[in-house]
Amino acid sequence: MADLLVRAGVTSLLNFAPRVLNVPANVHVRYVDLSIELQVLGFYRARQEAVEPAGADGAERGPLIRAVGMSRVSELD
Repeated sequence: MADLLVRAGVTSLLNFAPRVLNVPANVHVRYVDLSIELQVLGFYRARQEAVEPAGADGAERGPLIRAVGMSRVSELD
């Protein structure tokens, strides 16, 4: 599949499979391990729940982890 994408001109790939991809030097590959990402999310959720139990104040909370470069719409106004 990576070969097809590279031939189509794609120069950045996300790889969720536990395999190393052989691609040309001009192609950037980001390897993502979903099991590690789920562990990280679980860690932050448990940490937040320990400090602030769910529904304690009835207020809606923002996201636990925000992606770099992403902002809520209200923050852009």
